[in-house]
Amino acid sequence: MFLSRGNVVEVVNADVKTLRNVLKECISKGLTGRISYRDTGKGVYISIESVNGKIVACRGVAMGTLYEGVKCCDIVVEYLDTLEGVIEVVELTANAISKDIEFFPFSKIDIDTKLHQQLLSLKHLEAMERRVEKGVERHGISEEPAVQQINIQISNECIDPMHLYNILKHSQLAFQSNTSMLYKDVERIINELKDRKPRYIYISTYVKDLLLRILLDTANNIQFYELEKENRSICGEEAYKYYLQETLSNTRIWISI
Repeated sequence: MFLSRGNVVEVVNADVKTLRNVLKECISKGLTGRISYRDTGKGVYISIESVNGKIVACRGVAMGTLYEGVKCCDIVVEYLDTLEGVIEVVELTANAISKDIEFFPFSKIDIDTKLHQQLLSLKHLEAMERRVEKGVERHGISEEPAVQQINIQISNECIDPMHLYNILKHSQLAFQSNTSMLYKDVERIINELKDRKPRYIYISTYVKDLLLRILLDTANNIQFYELEKENRSICGEEAYKYYLQETLSNTRIWISI
């Protein structure tokens, strides 16, 4: 809904990460850029622009009606927690955003809106969660994700390329991010995706510019790890160690129901 173009840093389905959670992350990180939400089935496409984490513009279409400025933010509230649609995050320069506002002056936001109130209440909730986390630490209760308590069967075999090809033919892209992540971040997303009861989950990511492939056979509880290094494949436990110990980048996740 705006004219400027930038670097896409994340594309994610709303049933993996809601618009509320994406906004929360972008604001806390001080994003200068655009968060766009679209649900083509319902004819909804809304873009929010922020500078240093502050919302400065909003413009979008919902059910055939154009909304700008404060009214646009009011519409955004209706989709904060929906599990349908796709969210895209784009990095922009402050100058590019200024030009967007100059071109679409009615999109400008310079007062608090219902959306601001929602995000403010979210900050209070986060503060409460942090206090609870500190209490957990004081009492010595483990905060490790539940996935760490599950026995994982890691195959020493490499991923069969034909088997993977057949899986991907019937898969859908559920998550994509160009930002750096740790394995715990990926595990949280995988745990959410498992609620959809997929037969397979396939992850493609990079470790120090090396391609790492991960295939999760959820029905048989078997995991395959394969790292491409110096024209050879490292598979099984050795590749798994890279996944646990290194920073991951350009991560994409597919699911096959």
